[in-house]
Amino acid sequence: MEDITSGKAEEDGAVLSRFLLISFADLKKWSFRYWFAFPALVLDPPATILNLQPASKILTVEEVSIIRLLFPFLFIFRSIPFWLVSEENLV
Repeated sequence: MEDITSGKAEEDGAVLSRFLLISFADLKKWSFRYWFAFPALVLDPPATILNLQPASKILTVEEVSIIRLLFPFLFIFRSIPFWLVSEENLV
């Protein structure tokens, strides 16, 4: 939660994909156990979707083609596991 409130998550989205793995190997019985833990946000009050629409109703064909053209370049310079297209930022 500290990474979100401090703004670090906005600078580097990879901090949101952390996880914990605990494993146990019983070598006598050849049994292996794995436990995964992923962080989750619990919002109070819960988040609600106000206006969900298909992208085809919001974006023009030109805007979609720009996103398709630029999408591969998001991963060249740094690891960006999450991205957001906001209607307010479209030109």
